[in-house]
Amino acid sequence: MAVADDRERPQQRATPSEGSLLEVYVTAGCLGCVRARELVAHLRRTRPGAAAETIDLDWLPPEARPAGLVGTPTYRLGGRVRWLGNPSTEELLAAWDEEVG
Repeated sequence: MAVADDRERPQQRATPSEGSLLEVYVTAGCLGCVRARELVAHLRRTRPGAAAETIDLDWLPPEARPAGLVGTPTYRLGGRVRWLGNPSTEELLAAWDEEVG
């Protein structure tokens, strides 16, 4: 599954509401996490100002991990788990657009 063309025009979106944050949990040995990092980068390019962060669990103490985190990559949007594994580029952008309204 390829990331959409980098020449796609960035869309101007409203500033995310409080709590509208995309958190993507990854680890170094996870092949799917390479794709997750690419998806976060694509979101940032096409949605300037997107509140998105990649959180490397290898550097996070176990007690600081969110409850219920069972694997990587895990995507939380607006404080709730949206995907276990990678969504398509289109799914991610549509969910982000819906979240920020």
